[in-house]
Amino acid sequence: MEVSAAAAAIALDALPSEVLSLILQNLIEIREDENELPDPSLYASLCESRLVCRKWNALATPHLFRTVSLKHDDPGNETGTLDMWREMMDSETVRQAVQHVNIHTAPRELSYGRYSDVWNDWEVKGEYEDYTESIERINELHHLKSLTLSFSDMCLGVENDRSMEEDYEVPETREATLKAFFKTLQKRSQAGDDLSAIRTLTISNLQNMPVPHITTSDAFRDSLKGVQSLHLMIAAEVNEHGPDHDIECVERWTYEPHLQHELLPSLTEQLTTLTLCFTEEWGVAPGYFDGRGLNFPQLKSMHLGRFMIGHHDHFDWILNMSSLTSLRLSSCRVVSHLRLCRDLAQKWELKTHDWEQQPRGAFGFAREDDRVYTFDKTWESLFDGIRLRLTKLVDFRMHYPRYSQVHFFHPDLMPVDKELSPDRYIVLDTGLLPSPWIDATNGEMEFGNNMAEPVDLNSTENHYIKKCKMSRAEETKYGDARALQDLLEAVKKRW
Repeated sequence: MEVSAAAAAIALDALPSEVLSLILQNLIEIREDENELPDPSLYASLCESRLVCRKWNALATPHLFRTVSLKHDDPGNETGTLDMWREMMDSETVRQAVQHVNIHTAPRELSYGRYSDVWNDWEVKGEYEDYTESIERINELHHLKSLTLSFSDMCLGVENDRSMEEDYEVPETREATLKAFFKTLQKRSQAGDDLSAIRTLTISNLQNMPVPHITTSDAFRDSLKGVQSLHLMIAAEVNEHGPDHDIECVERWTYEPHLQHELLPSLTEQLTTLTLCFTEEWGVAPGYFDGRGLNFPQLKSMHLGRFMIGHHDHFDWILNMSSLTSLRLSSCRVVSHLRLCRDLAQKWELKTHDWEQQPRGAFGFAREDDRVYTFDKTWESLFDGIRLRLTKLVDFRMHYPRYSQVHFFHPDLMPVDKELSPDRYIVLDTGLLPSPWIDATNGEMEFGNNMAEPVDLNSTENHYIKKCKMSRAEETKYGDARALQDLLEAVKKRW
C-alpha cells in the first residue's frame, strides 16, 4: 500500500514535538570524510525542513544553529563572513540555540583570502579589531558548551625563512589569537552563573611552539577551569624551501617538554577526556614526552595520535590511569631501529636508555658520527600491560588511518581493528628526507641495508642498497597477536 507524501507529512506532524525534534536532528549530514566539524552550510535537508510549517521551523532552528562558525572575511565577496557572524549574533533565536562555536583563525586560502594591511597590523601590532570583537561575542551565547579553535596547518617556525610568509599563518598572529581567545574565556568564567561553562575545548593545528607566557597566565588558568574534555591536534612547521633542516627547527625538541611540564599540569585534576594527536610522529625524538609526573585521577577517555614508543616505561603514564574506560590509539608505533647523528643527539639531549647500541657499520651506517641503536620492546608487552593494569577499560581501539584528523574530530568513527597491523613498528633515520620516521610497508622495513652485520668501514658501497628483508612485525607476530586477542576478549567481557 502506497502512502502519499501529504499523508506522511500529516503522520509526522501528529508526533509529539520531542519525537519530531529528534527526527529533524537526524537530518544533519555528518560526512565520514569530513576533517572539520560540520557547519550550517552542510545542513541542506534541515534547512528545507524549516520551510514546511511554523512548527517545523521552530523545532529545526535550534538544531540548525547548534553549531556555528566564525570565519574570516573573503575580499572577493561584498558581504564578508565576519558580517554574517555579526548578523547571527544579533539574532536572539540564534544566540539561544548555539551550543558549539568553531572559530577559524585565518582564511582558508592564506595567500588570497586576507587583506594585507589588516594582517600586517595583526602580525606586527596584534591589532585586528573586527576579528577580536567577533571572538568576544561568544560571551553573548548563554548555552555555549564547547569551542573549537581551528588554526591553519601551514605553520612557519620562528627561525624559518620569512620570504614566503603570506602562504603561512605565522607565529605572531597565532599568539595574538590565543591571547584574544583566552582573554575572552577568562571574562566568561568570571561572569558567574549567567553564562554556561565551557566543558569541551578543541584546538586544531595548534603549532608546536612553546608559549609559556600564555599557558602560565591567569587568563589561561581561569578560562579553562570548567573544561572537562580537551582535544589537541599539534601541527609542525612547514619548511618547503629546506625540508632537510626540518628536524633541526627548535620547536621540534622543545614543544613536548612544554606540553608535559607547563601546558597539561594545570588541567590534570579536572579532565575526564583527553586527546593528544600530532601531525608528525612525536614522543621519542627530537622532542621527548613520557607523561612522567602527570596524574589524571578523573580521566575516562584517552585518544593518542602518532605517539611513538621508544622506552620500556614510555607508556606507563597511560597504564597509570586506572580510571580509564576508553583508550584509542591512532597510528601509534613502537620504534625498533634508530640511526642518529651524534651532534643531533647531543642537541636534543636524547634519552638513549633501553636502547642497545650497535657497532659502527651496522646496517650499512659507517660514518664516524653515526650512532645506531635497536630497541626490543614489543606490542605483546604493551597489550598485556593494558589488559592487566587498565581493568576498567570497556573500549579499546587501535587503528592506522590514512587521515588522522577524521578520527580526531569524529573519534567514534574509528573502527575496532581485530587483527594486527603489519605497520605497527617504525624506524628512525635522521639521515633521510623529508621525515626521519620511516613507516613499514606491509610489515617490510627500510633501515640502511637491513643487515645488522657491520660493513667494512672502508667500503664505498651505498648504505641504502638493501641486502635482505627486515620485518619487526613478522618477528613478533605470534606474541603480539596472542596479546591483542587476550586484550580484546578481556575488554569484551566487561561490556
